[in-house]
Amino acid sequence: MSGTTTSPSRRPFVGPCVVLYDGTNVADAWRRARDLVLDVRPPSVEVHAWWHTRASSVVDALRRELSTSAVGLGPGLDPIASRWREHRNGDSAVAEVVALTRAAQAAALDAIVFDPEAAWKGADPTERVALNAIAAEAVSESAKVALGMPLWVTTYDGPARVNDWGGHGDFAWGGWLRPGLTGYVAQVYYPGALGLRTRARYAAESFDAAVRRGLIAPGVARRIELQLHDVPAVDLVATALDSLRGPDDLVLLWAAGTVARCDAEGVTALRVLCAVWRAGLWGADAVRALQRLLGVRVDGDYGRITHDAAVRWSVGR
Repeated sequence: MSGTTTSPSRRPFVGPCVVLYDGTNVADAWRRARDLVLDVRPPSVEVHAWWHTRASSVVDALRRELSTSAVGLGPGLDPIASRWREHRNGDSAVAEVVALTRAAQAAALDAIVFDPEAAWKGADPTERVALNAIAAEAVSESAKVALGMPLWVTTYDGPARVNDWGGHGDFAWGGWLRPGLTGYVAQVYYPGALGLRTRARYAAESFDAAVRRGLIAPGVARRIELQLHDVPAVDLVATALDSLRGPDDLVLLWAAGTVARCDAEGVTALRVLCAVWRAGLWGADAVRALQRLLGVRVDGDYGRITHDAAVRWSVGR
């Protein structure tokens, strides 16, 4: 996503990506999720934390025990915007973001996934302009120090209102999403009565509408993030595979490290998705390719019959 100068050798930050999260101590998340992560062997792992000693220890453990996987840093950025509201020092806010990028690059991480959310919404037009300017400068300066390390931004999945759903026009979209510099990971969470597949469709339509309306610049790469809890595994797998447009597409999976955020259905979905990746089926035709492999009807619809066969197939792979 970014960088104009020679970069150190990095693993591609692609495929089904497990997010490690605890909320207090990411090292505890790794301790609880370690057996699962080593079992499913995802191609990428995101350590959702700021760069500090605990995050560093988790990165070291991942490199030691899961040496073929890419590792990214996923800092939540709302505290930076909250501090800006206290001191109104834009340069300081930019410097905090760039420091995180510099730390990830210095540690030879494979990507950084910025997570700006509610605090980056402007209460009025003046504040929105200021937050967009801070985000834009932070992205530009981060790209300079990233040295080719991909920069992703994960946040709301409904930027523009469509189908009486979504609408986050007060967020700093233009600042954070910069074609060629950052990619967008839409948080397709909490489907509620809509169901996950419908929400994912609405989210894609919302993104297209945001581009048409000038909220997001054309050319921004879009991927999705799914939650590994409170959603049927069949819907998680179907939505992840339906989102794919290429063999290296990223899908973030939130989040291993607590039972509340990675339940039994989430574990099943994670196991199937990582098996699909290892089988070389990841890509635009993943469902049909998987159906052919499983010997079930090839119709491109990941339903219950395909899912049950995929679950059996994925065990031990």
